[in-house]
Amino acid sequence: MDESKQFTALEDGTNYYFEVTVLLIRYDASGGESTTDVTTTTTTTTANNPFDDIGNIIIFGGGGTIITGGLLSWAIISSRRRTKALGSDSTSISRREKLIKQDKTKFRELRKLAESRGSDSPETDTTDSTDVKFRRRR
Repeated sequence: MDESKQFTALEDGTNYYFEVTVLLIRYDASGGESTTDVTTTTTTTTANNPFDDIGNIIIFGGGGTIITGGLLSWAIISSRRRTKALGSDSTSISRREKLIKQDKTKFRELRKLAESRGSDSPETDTTDSTDVKFRRRR
């Protein structure tokens, strides 16, 4: 004999796993011989832990959350960089145009100041002075 068999049983939502070793058959229902010897058997029961799958769910959920958060932050940062790069203040041409406009306004103010001071002072003679014209360099 000495055959081992494994089987499971469900009781109150708990799975029990059994491993049974047959040492002696007491009664053979097929019409064979039967004996009345007393034998002992050992059974091992293990309960299935219902929280085994929760660990996998937590691991995959946490990994998915980290990946989603990384992609979302990458999208936000890249859109901010794109808008900053496409903004009118960030290009060198627009900065150059602003500097030229500022220089023009400064020159206008200096000319107005020079003309106002020149017209107020009686010492300067406008007929003797030569006209000085400024040319723009290219």
